[in-house]
Amino acid sequence: MEKKPDRCKVNEREQFSYEYKQKILAKSDDRCCHCGRKAYIGYGATVDHYVPISKGGINDDCNLVMLCETCNKEKDDLIIDPDNYLVYLKEPYISI
Repeated sequence: MEKKPDRCKVNEREQFSYEYKQKILAKSDDRCCHCGRKAYIGYGATVDHYVPISKGGINDDCNLVMLCETCNKEKDDLIIDPDNYLVYLKEPYISI
């Protein structure tokens, strides 16, 4: 049986300001980028690294999207085809 690679938990998570979260949320008209549910900062909206930090992702606008908690848990640390996953991300921000 093939052994899974060890996963490294990121201990130093960057804390994003409320204003920065608003900027990320605006990229999808205040909706979860995957399911389209209305998202509210502090009430289920989560900033997600499209390419996880553990897989080489960066803390940059082009790699950050807003997901609801349910979609964020579903995505986990996967990298999913943006055409199939980031359905509600506005066109100018699709550069992944």
